[in-house]
Amino acid sequence: MVDVHLVSSIHVFDVYRLVQLETISATGNQLFGSHKSSFTLQATTLTSEDLTRSVVIVPLAKLDLATFEKVTGTGSAVLVLLPDRPSAPSEELLERWEAIERVVIGREVKIPVYFAFTDGVLHDLYTNLENSNHDNGAGNLASSLFTDTYNLAVSAPGETVSYFSFLL
Repeated sequence: MVDVHLVSSIHVFDVYRLVQLETISATGNQLFGSHKSSFTLQATTLTSEDLTRSVVIVPLAKLDLATFEKVTGTGSAVLVLLPDRPSAPSEELLERWEAIERVVIGREVKIPVYFAFTDGVLHDLYTNLENSNHDNGAGNLASSLFTDTYNLAVSAPGETVSYFSFLL
């Protein structure tokens, strides 16, 4: 038996991983930050009902401490989309990120956290995922069987991500 996957497009883009640090002491080593790992997981957004076994894609503007805790507690990886044209962030955005930063600096994050600058393709991917999550609704199995799915693949030695659109 042969598995066949139809791929309609591939987009490769650079990502930046949240660093993981290790402290060494007489009482034991302790990890801080994000794990580095290879994975191929289905992409989803915060509007999805099930975040398990998924890379949760979230724009930085929608990220706060409660959202970060939810995603890192239930998702398998996080991809934070940064604005394509970096500008001075608002005070509110800085305060939200500083709250997340304080938590991350103080403990280990069990899943990989990646950052990428939003480009046109990533923006379209995110919008498509958001719309398909709203359209499918709970229990709409027939609809979900015929929608495009997107997988994000990360190879641990490199810091590059690809997304693949599998057509059913």
